[in-house]
Amino acid sequence: FWPLGGGPLFLGSVFIVDPLYTLPFLLTMVLAFFAKQKNAYRWATLGLVLSTGYLLWAFLAQQWVLQRAVTELKKQNIIYQKIFVGPTYFNSFLWRVVVLKKEKYYEGFGSVFDKNLAIHFKSHDRNLKLLTGLEKNSTIKKMKYFSHGFYAVAPNNKKHTLKVMDLRMGWSNHYYFQYRVAQRESKSKRYKPTAPKRVFFRPQLSEIKTVWNRIWKENNF
Repeated sequence: FWPLGGGPLFLGSVFIVDPLYTLPFLLTMVLAFFAKQKNAYRWATLGLVLSTGYLLWAFLAQQWVLQRAVTELKKQNIIYQKIFVGPTYFNSFLWRVVVLKKEKYYEGFGSVFDKNLAIHFKSHDRNLKLLTGLEKNSTIKKMKYFSHGFYAVAPNNKKHTLKVMDLRMGWSNHYYFQYRVAQRESKSKRYKPTAPKRVFFRPQLSEIKTVWNRIWKENNF
C-alpha cells in the first residue's frame, strides 16, 4: 500500500504466470484495440470483468483449500506457527500448502477436484541450527524478511556449502529463490559466510505433467 505505509502484504492466490488470467484478458484487449470506439469499451469492460472474476475465483479456491488444511492439521494434532497456501505451476486448481513448525515444515497438496478432502502432509527439516553464527548475514536477513518467515536451509555436504530457500515458490527442495550463503572447510563443523550466489532452478516438463495429473487424480507426490 505504498506510499500509505505499512509492511509488504501478499495473498499468494495467483501464480506469477497463469494463462487462464492472461490469455482472456489479452484477447479482449487486442479486440478492443482494433474495434470501433463503442465496441472497444465493451471489449475492454469484458476483459476487466473476466480478469477480476478470475482473481476472485482464485482467492475463494485458496481459502477453501486453506480451510481443508486447517481441518486436517487439527485431526493430525499438528501445532503450527504459520501456514501458507499457494497455487502450483500455471493454474488455480492445484494448491500447495506449507506449514511451519519451528525446526520442521510440512508440505501438502489439495486440488479443487479432490473427492477426498483430506490433505496428506510430508515433514521436512528446516535445518535452522546450521545458521548458528550466521544470524547477522545480510542475505539471510533479507530472505527472512522477503519470505515472511517461510524459509529453510539445506546443506550440500559434498560441496560443503549451505543455501537458504524461500519455501513459497516450488516444492520439495526445488525452489525458485535459493541462495548459497556459506561454506565450510572439510574438517570444520561450522559454516562461514560467503558472497551470496543464486542457485537457479526452472520447472521441468515432467514436473508440469505431474502437476497436471495431480489436478485430476488424487495421489500423493
